[in-house]
Amino acid sequence: MRKQILVLILGVFSTLSYGQCPTPPPAPTVDSQQSFCSATAWMLIGANADYLSDLQVFPDQVGWTLNWYADNGGTQGASIASPTTELLVSGTVYYLTQTDAAGCESPAVAITVSEKDCGCIKDPGFEDQNGNESARGYSFVQFPNINNHKTCGQSMQGANAINIGPTPNVMTGDVVYTTPGNDPNATIPLARTNPDNLSSNHAIRLNSNTSGAKITAMNKEFIAGQVFVFNFALVLENPAGHSFEEQPFAQIRLYDQNNNVVQQRCLVSDPNDCIFIPAGSSSTLYSEWSCIKLNTFDYSGEPLRAEFIVSWCELTAHYGYLYVDDLYAGDDDASICGDSSFGYALIEDISPAGENCFIPEPSTDIQGCGSGVTASIPGFPLQVCGSYDAPISQGPPPSLEDITLNIIQNDNIVGTVTNPAQGNGPNTFCFTLNEIDINVLPYGDFTFDLEIDFELDCGVPYNFFIDDMSSVNLCPTAGCPQPLTFCDTSGTGLTTFDLTDAEIDIYGNNWQQGDIILSYYEDEEDAHDAVNPIADPTTFQNTIPFGQTVYVRLDWAIPQLTTDCYYLAELDLFVNRLPNLDQLPDEFTVCDADFSVTLSGTPSNLPDLQDISYQWFRDGNQLPTTASFYDATIPGEYTVIVSNFDCEVTHTFTIELIEFDVDLGDDITVCDEANIVLNADIIEGPDTDPIDINDVTFAWSTGETTQSITVTQSGTYTVDVTYEDCTQSQTINVSVNDVTVNIGEDVVLCDISDGYQLTANVSGAPTNQTSYLWSTGETTQTITVFDFGTYTVDVNFNGCTASDSINITQAAAPLITLGDDVTKCTGDEITLSVQFIEPIDGDITYSWFLDGGQLMETGQSIQVTEFGIYTVNVNNQGCVAEASITVNRFENNADCLISQGISPDGSPGQNDNLDLSFLASRTGIEKLEIFNRNGRLVYEFQNYTNQWVGQTTDGEELPTGVYFYVINLSGNDPVFGTNTNGWIYINRAVN
Repeated sequence: MRKQILVLILGVFSTLSYGQCPTPPPAPTVDSQQSFCSATAWMLIGANADYLSDLQVFPDQVGWTLNWYADNGGTQGASIASPTTELLVSGTVYYLTQTDAAGCESPAVAITVSEKDCGCIKDPGFEDQNGNESARGYSFVQFPNINNHKTCGQSMQGANAINIGPTPNVMTGDVVYTTPGNDPNATIPLARTNPDNLSSNHAIRLNSNTSGAKITAMNKEFIAGQVFVFNFALVLENPAGHSFEEQPFAQIRLYDQNNNVVQQRCLVSDPNDCIFIPAGSSSTLYSEWSCIKLNTFDYSGEPLRAEFIVSWCELTAHYGYLYVDDLYAGDDDASICGDSSFGYALIEDISPAGENCFIPEPSTDIQGCGSGVTASIPGFPLQVCGSYDAPISQGPPPSLEDITLNIIQNDNIVGTVTNPAQGNGPNTFCFTLNEIDINVLPYGDFTFDLEIDFELDCGVPYNFFIDDMSSVNLCPTAGCPQPLTFCDTSGTGLTTFDLTDAEIDIYGNNWQQGDIILSYYEDEEDAHDAVNPIADPTTFQNTIPFGQTVYVRLDWAIPQLTTDCYYLAELDLFVNRLPNLDQLPDEFTVCDADFSVTLSGTPSNLPDLQDISYQWFRDGNQLPTTASFYDATIPGEYTVIVSNFDCEVTHTFTIELIEFDVDLGDDITVCDEANIVLNADIIEGPDTDPIDINDVTFAWSTGETTQSITVTQSGTYTVDVTYEDCTQSQTINVSVNDVTVNIGEDVVLCDISDGYQLTANVSGAPTNQTSYLWSTGETTQTITVFDFGTYTVDVNFNGCTASDSINITQAAAPLITLGDDVTKCTGDEITLSVQFIEPIDGDITYSWFLDGGQLMETGQSIQVTEFGIYTVNVNNQGCVAEASITVNRFENNADCLISQGISPDGSPGQNDNLDLSFLASRTGIEKLEIFNRNGRLVYEFQNYTNQWVGQTTDGEELPTGVYFYVINLSGNDPVFGTNTNGWIYINRAVN
């Protein structure tokens, strides 16, 4: 398994002059965005600032060279002859070409450089930009014997410094540059440089198989990013009979500034280790070129030292040597060492589980890096989540046995958690950590050590552990402060708060004054920096109307806590608006005991309120409603309490019932002109107090406004009497020797066979002193007629005669039809229209129904898309005719789609044939043609509907496969036009 490296291919930026080269090489294959490390970062390990020659860019082929320019024209003055003295400045753009072995120069690619403060390492590939060997900042030490041998626990303290040797042609030298080519050991098919990096000119080899027993180490200081990665190949002899402590081994360790080991991996000569491949029949084992990825997330921007150690066996007869190439320090990515030899484990997130109101110390901001290191974490339970990759195996795949989280403080394991839950994806996990899982005071600095146990079997089953360490500062948990709330009595949204009222929530039952130092800030950044606190938190007036957030800083001062802990809690201040009920009326007057008055409690500032509620009362008793209105049907005093959160306003409504009547007496008939006095007498209702006549207004139909009036002519007289908001009316008929009769309006009937009753309605005379004479000869007030025609009645009272006539005419129900039932497609719109079988005159109206439910349409025609039974009622002056029509869907093709497959299997069912009934019905199909894949016509049919079941025109069965159709339509179809074509698949069942 080999490391996969990420290569970014960029386009050519511009073209330079190439002299006489007919085919210049392509522009260098490099990323147009390059980063370099700041002088401040390099000072941490005593290294020089970055120059143009330090950028990690290389020509595409070994032996080619790079050329730098200050502009894209390639002018002589812009050529940068000495990249080693060109100090990099962030934002500068350079132009890079490459020259091939024939001296031909490529087009240029533009490169923009930017500064960063992490992921800094010089000469990671042991060469400069033009492939010359270079190992700045590397140091080498060696024990010339095996006296200090300690398998996978090797220390190089006291070892002798040695120098790197020249590039060898054979396996000589203990620390040497290597060049591309094969390992000299014929039984070991290894490259001497990383074969996945085709532009690699050099690697480093530690130890050899010829120069005697020794322990050799290489050290390299760098500025950490998220991960540290290197490519390697390892060769170890596997001596028979050696114990574990005697075997050859290779070890990589990372040390922090205090020389503490922060990560390590080790390989021991063991044929059962699935990373190794036996070299033929010999006892030599080797690992193919691969990579190791180590987590350095917690040390981003800090100096680390990588130590590579390789050792012969303790008995001095069996060798071990190591190739190292392409070191990397920087941000993690899926393309960075995707197949790590040792697998990979990473604790990616440590955070409180569930809801948490606290804001921890901000993450460290390191320029050019991914996420920084989070400081103190408040609260239990914690979620500790991460991911892992399995190690490489030359045999069966590794089997995951266990994942364990060790909690370490002062180099002692103080807690262990196992059996994590599955994370959000494959190869992820999440531990839930509670205070009881830690056997000491669960506050302070801790290290989380992750161990992942895989079982591998390359001959003999054995277990392999992947581990990872992350540092964290755990702080105590306090209570979350509840918001402080006041009502806006001033109308400005401003008030004075005592912020210390929130402290009882923060202390809770676990803490007391002195355990936590509390300070208050208006700005979150000020709270983190502990500057500009609120001078007097007991009299704080909010500066943002209607509320704002204040930040409470919690600095812990409990004696048992040996580390600095602080975090912030958000304290929300609310000045809640009072509902505005000023616009609501106070009184209602009702004039009928059977009344309903809607009382509305809706505030005029409703859009400004957030949590509004209503309570209603009548005469002091609460009503069973919380709506914004109440329909009152009983007089009385009603109260509404409107609340916005806990801020409430009350309003009272009074409903008064007033009942009275006015009496003008009976109708009056006189036979001669006289002065007739009409008087409006007022009669109070039983629940209404006596009415003061001075509070009453009168309005007669004559225009007069007194309680009594005098009339001399026949007529109808009306008086409106108003008391407060209540009005009563009374009408009296006065007939002065005047008789009127009214039979009614002319009538149109459909049928008169059952008789029609006519009544002479008389006014102006008592009916018992009135005589009647109808044109039929009858003399009663009411008669029944059985024929259409004109009827007249004469009415006589004391010589006063009145006449009236009425016409009774016949109308007929129309003869109608909606036509035949129709079948349509889903979504098609069709027109239904009433057709009259015989012409008809009259005032015609239409009522439409679908499946018995009335529709809104009232015209002679309607547009429909739904399926069902449509019915229309046509009304001709009361004579109604009805007609219905059924709109069906195509049974087997409701959506009217042309099928892309048929399955003719000999038995009835769906997709047995190409059913185009909908097209035949809608537009008409002039002809269907079927072609095979070679374009030959195999079937055609005139006036087609659904006849094709996968046969030829001659009736022969066509085989399974794809065919093509052409449909010529008889008209212009709304979907397919006049013709359409496509493909269809015949799928025949296999017997």
